[in-house]
Amino acid sequence: MHKYHSLASSNVTCHDDLLDSLEGLECLIYEGVYLVNCGNLRRALVTLRRASTLAQFMGMHREAPHAAPKQHDPATRVSGDVAWAHIAYLERYISLLLGMSSSITNAKFGSEEKKVNETDAEWFERFQVDICEQIINNNQRGNHDDLAATQKIDETMNGIADSIPSNWWAPLELRPGMTGDDLMALVVNAQMQIVHYNLLTVLHLPYLLRKTPSHQYDYNKTVCTYASREVLNRYIAFRSIVRIVFCCRIVDFCALTASLTILLAHLSRDSRDSSWLLKHQRLGDRTLVEKTIETLYELNRLNGDELTREAAKLARRLLVLEADSAKSGDTYTCGVVDEGQNGKENGQDQRSFYLKVPYFGTVKMAPRTSFASPCLKATASTAQTESSHTISSAISSGLASYTSYEEPIQLPEHILAGDEGSMVQQAGLDVFDIPMPDLMADTGDWAFQGVDTAFFDSLMGCQMMDELGWSNTWYNDGRHGNSI
Repeated sequence: MHKYHSLASSNVTCHDDLLDSLEGLECLIYEGVYLVNCGNLRRALVTLRRASTLAQFMGMHREAPHAAPKQHDPATRVSGDVAWAHIAYLERYISLLLGMSSSITNAKFGSEEKKVNETDAEWFERFQVDICEQIINNNQRGNHDDLAATQKIDETMNGIADSIPSNWWAPLELRPGMTGDDLMALVVNAQMQIVHYNLLTVLHLPYLLRKTPSHQYDYNKTVCTYASREVLNRYIAFRSIVRIVFCCRIVDFCALTASLTILLAHLSRDSRDSSWLLKHQRLGDRTLVEKTIETLYELNRLNGDELTREAAKLARRLLVLEADSAKSGDTYTCGVVDEGQNGKENGQDQRSFYLKVPYFGTVKMAPRTSFASPCLKATASTAQTESSHTISSAISSGLASYTSYEEPIQLPEHILAGDEGSMVQQAGLDVFDIPMPDLMADTGDWAFQGVDTAFFDSLMGCQMMDELGWSNTWYNDGRHGNSI
């Protein structure tokens, strides 16, 4: 497939003068889909935005009837409306995953009535295009103190989901006598389900770690963790059947987001808080994440895939920290530290680890008490530069393009008992020292493509406004002259 893509890219899609036709647009869409399924989200987004521009040149974005675009082969059968909707779906969703604005604005695709011969999945997909834009706009506004917009999107998503028969929501499962068409329909449905719950996770993610005396964000936290469980349950079932990672690649990124969400929710626990929502769900959540890790490693074994391998490694590391947090009663927290602070200077830092994230900064995750040294100052002006260390950063992955600095996690002996101890012993705390990847690096050099950066930016970008203290534990109060 790589050879065919290289041939088409070098001879067709890189030449603008060959794209002024329906066939040219079709080639760009195919290239975008191929790059998404390879996990090369950054290159895919560039291609999809070219396709979006070309489609608008052809008038496909207009509601009024438009002239048919030029086509070289009379036998070409491509619906302009379907092509435009598919471009918008991928462009908006990839933009959301990467924490960017969409280039397709004020275009609506959902409708109350189904089109002729339209399936539930196709009808649902059109609404998801609109939901992506609403979440992007909500995130770009950045005013997460105002819950009204988030709640409105949540209600819209719930209403749309309720409009689909309940049996449509069953996880993917093979049944005797199924035809190829039946299986394909179930695969499409399963991907739509995973994306739906991923959108719910992303919508409520900014509130996951926020703490207030009034517990006003409890609903958001509950939905965020619930949706993440639904993603992982469906992902495990999906990948037990669809074992080729280059099919429906987007679900692997959803699994990454869901695993991080669940583990960080547990790591942020406060043993003194009797209202902690996840108290009785910890063991089930650990089992679910461990099964996801097994699935990711098996996919890596079968496909030699970087994304699944690095996602499994990151989740496994966080499982180790979560086990320590549960046994010791410590609340883990994370924040940006100075590049030169690798944990060597602090003898209490043996339960911490550091990661240098491309185009992001050096991040630290550790028990709250270990944040005794000044963290890096971030300002609006520096946040826009490639070398900036943004206040919204957090721990990211140990992917091959990262440089990580980890103190050996010498956990207390009580952690080494039982199943959780085996996870600690198998942690495999590798050290990565790979050069900074190019902005357009493929998955071989940059497995997560910046999805993790967007995840933590959304998760922690609004934490400075907390009433109880996440901001106070991440950053010092200014006495060191190098704090927020």
